[in-house]
Amino acid sequence: MQYQEKQLKIIKEALINEKNIIGSISLSKEKALYLIPQIKEKWFLNEHIKNLFVILKKSNLEGSDYYLEISKSKLSETYTECLETQNVRSENLISTQKEHWLKYNLNKVIQNFVEKDGEPIKLISSLWSELTKLTDGQEIERSDMDFIFELFEKERKEYIQKKEDGKSLIGYSTGFKCIDDSIDGLRDGHLIIIGGYTSAGKTQFVLNIVKKLIEQDVKVSFYSLEMSKVDIFKRMLGILSGLNGSYLMKSKESEDIKNKYVEVLKNSGMKVHTEKNNLDDILMSMIIEKQTQGVKAFFIDYAQLVKTGGSGIYEDMRNLAIKLQNFCRTYEVPVVLVSQVSNENAKVDSDMIGFKGAGDLGASADMAIELKSAEDKGERERRISENKPVKVKIHAKKNRHGKIFNDEIFFQPLSGQFTEDSKEYFGDF
Repeated sequence: MQYQEKQLKIIKEALINEKNIIGSISLSKEKALYLIPQIKEKWFLNEHIKNLFVILKKSNLEGSDYYLEISKSKLSETYTECLETQNVRSENLISTQKEHWLKYNLNKVIQNFVEKDGEPIKLISSLWSELTKLTDGQEIERSDMDFIFELFEKERKEYIQKKEDGKSLIGYSTGFKCIDDSIDGLRDGHLIIIGGYTSAGKTQFVLNIVKKLIEQDVKVSFYSLEMSKVDIFKRMLGILSGLNGSYLMKSKESEDIKNKYVEVLKNSGMKVHTEKNNLDDILMSMIIEKQTQGVKAFFIDYAQLVKTGGSGIYEDMRNLAIKLQNFCRTYEVPVVLVSQVSNENAKVDSDMIGFKGAGDLGASADMAIELKSAEDKGERERRISENKPVKVKIHAKKNRHGKIFNDEIFFQPLSGQFTEDSKEYFGDF
């Protein structure tokens, strides 16, 4: 078969797959979320389909109206054809698209080589160079020790530079020494799960981490599936000020203090979402905020309320674990996920991870932490009623990147603040 015939055959085969990609992105939010980050514009051999992909990608990232853009681009007829394509597995669409792009460009490189005159050694060297560029474009995974050493050196130099800059952690400080020492701070690509039984203080605990990140000028996005935006705002005011958030909202005497910390929150760039409970909506929102708004850390409160389209809580938790772990790695950001623990796990002290639902949550976590009251119910309720701090056990049950620990921290119910030193912060316990 002649060169031109081969290329036309590849273009014709690729067109079917490219239409399937556009149709899949348009008809399924889940597929859009999976396909858009992994497919490159240059892989499209048909210019009209490529333009459709660019429009849909922009629409998904910015939440804009793609119908209008498609109409303006005079691509409505092509788009309609894409919507009529058959349903194909997303991973097959990606691999097939890569294959067509590579075949087309390999043929082009080889044809150029055949048509050239010159010294054979120089020609072969040039051919090898062009072929290497193509395979690099395919992003073939490097697994050799030289490359791994480069990654090692990069991380080592980052650590040395941070120490020279007066920083002791590679990641962001969580505000809790027991956590920071064990994982070198909250780091990109890591999934941390904070578990606890009902009323264990999980939300307040992660909001204390948010406060510490705000102090480091780290932009945070918080997804709450059980509280209102105002409730989160009040709690943050309390944690920042050391006073009761509800009191600050209602009291005229505290107007200056309230205004001071309201400004801190306004200037922090913190985002609070309370109307999303579908995982695909959450993930798409997180991608947009990471890529367009500079958000560097994400919090989800809490796991068991997130819907993934599963048939029940076990399947939902399994889907959640897989997709969140993939998101952390792909977009190189930390995610802190709040989770309930099972009734059985809440009754005993154990090194076993017992998040409610499938065991996949614990398996996917880089660090799994459980919070539990260190006092009996009566003593805890008495101290809370007297606005006195209460002891909380913090138990790291899993840590991929360092040691596990079992420690005590202290919670002040009035302000919602946590500390590791009760005497220094609250006076004698």
